[in-house]
Amino acid sequence: MYPQIFADEAPPTPDSLVHASESMLTVVNWVAWGGTALCVAWIIVHTGQFVWGRANGDNPPFPTAKLVPALAGSIVLNSAKLMVSSLVGDSEAEPQDAPADLPSDPTPPVPAAPVPDEPMNWTPFISVGAIIAALIGLALLGLLALRTRNQIVDRKAVAADREKDWHTARAIFDQTRTKFADYLADPYAIFERPTLDDHTNPFTAAFLTALADAEALHTETVPRSAQRIDEFRTAATALAAAWTAADQNARTIGMGVLTRDQRKTLTTIKRVLAIALDESATAGERETAMRTVTRLAGDLPVAVNTDRIAQKLTLSLENAQRKALTV
Repeated sequence: MYPQIFADEAPPTPDSLVHASESMLTVVNWVAWGGTALCVAWIIVHTGQFVWGRANGDNPPFPTAKLVPALAGSIVLNSAKLMVSSLVGDSEAEPQDAPADLPSDPTPPVPAAPVPDEPMNWTPFISVGAIIAALIGLALLGLLALRTRNQIVDRKAVAADREKDWHTARAIFDQTRTKFADYLADPYAIFERPTLDDHTNPFTAAFLTALADAEALHTETVPRSAQRIDEFRTAATALAAAWTAADQNARTIGMGVLTRDQRKTLTTIKRVLAIALDESATAGERETAMRTVTRLAGDLPVAVNTDRIAQKLTLSLENAQRKALTV
C-alpha cells in the first residue's frame, strides 16, 4: 500500500536548481556583455591613437597585435555565452523519466501540448557584427583623417612655396630700388651716368615704367592671392632686368667723347661740387660753388640735370640754419 502511494507521486524538480541555472545564465550574460564592451573600448582607443598619430604627421604602425586579441576575446566571450545559454535551456527542457511501476490509468492520456522551439540567440552574432562595423567605421574615419591631413599638408606646402616666391621677389625689388636710390643719393653719379636722369632715353624710360608697375604690386605682407604673388614676382624680375639695361647703357654712354677742355671742365665741376657739399664751408661759399657747377655743366656735351644736386644743397643749408638757431 505504501509503495503504491509513493509510486503515484512524480519526483519534483528542485527550485534551487532552476534558480542556480538562471543565476549562472545571468552572470554569463553580464560577463559577456562587459567583456565585449571592454574589447570594443580597447579597439576604439588604440585605433583612435593610430588615427591621431597619422593625422599629426607621425607614422605609427597599425596596432594589429592589440586589436586582434580584443576581437578574438569578444568572439570567445559571446560564443561561450551562446554555449551556456544552449546548455541551460536544454537542461531545463529535459523531460523527466516516467516511473516504471506505475499502474495503468484507465483514463486515456491527454496529449501534451507541443513545446515551441526556443528562438535562436542572435546576441553573439550581433555583438561581433557591431565590432566589425566599428572597425570598418574607424578604418574609414582613419582614411578620411589621413586624406584631410594630406590635403592640409599640401595646402601648407603650396602656401610655403608662395611665401618663398614672394620673399624672393621682394628681395629683388628691394635690391633694385636700393641701387637706384644709391644713384640718386650720389651727387657725382650724375656726371658719370647722366642718361639715368634723362627720361627721354628709352632704357631709362623702360626702367621707370617697370619701377612704377612693381611699386603698384608691392605689399608689405604676403598676399593671399597666388596670382598677385606671380604678378609681383614677374614685375620685380622685369624691374631688375630694366635697371641692369639702363645702368649699363648709362655707363656705356657716360659723358660721351670729351675734348681736353671738356675733361678739364668736368674735373673742375667735381672739385667745386665738393665745396658745395662741404657742410663746414659757409653758406655763401656753398651757394657760389653750386652756381659754378650749374654754369660749367652747360659746357659738357651731354645735358646734365643739376636740379637734384641743387635741391640736396638747399636742404642741407636749411638743416644747418635750423641747427644754428637751436644752439
